[in-house]
Amino acid sequence: MHRAGPENPFTPLVALGVIARHQGLAESAEHFQRALEQWDAAWRARWQTPAGLLENKAKALLCLGKKEEALQTLAQAIAQMQPGDTIELDNWELLRTAPAPPVGVEEAIAMLKEAQARRG
Repeated sequence: MHRAGPENPFTPLVALGVIARHQGLAESAEHFQRALEQWDAAWRARWQTPAGLLENKAKALLCLGKKEEALQTLAQAIAQMQPGDTIELDNWELLRTAPAPPVGVEEAIAMLKEAQARRG
């Protein structure tokens, strides 16, 4: 679960970045950069589950060209999944089908699908 609202800019900024990237808009990088600036506060406040926060951080990192760090962060997200956490591929698919998909998005989707299969 996550709380939405002005006190929680991290998740909405990642979502804005995904949409902007899917639409081919240059400001997507700014949204992802601003989201990462909110990372520490989001983590401390637990605005989402640890897995959810880490997955969103992985999206931002990947879209900022930090493939290795993004894939490591996504692996951490998968490792921290608890019962009740779900794997949503929609935003990853939006990134995959963007005019300029981030390098590593196919690997990220494969990791998530494998985790989904393991969870049943």
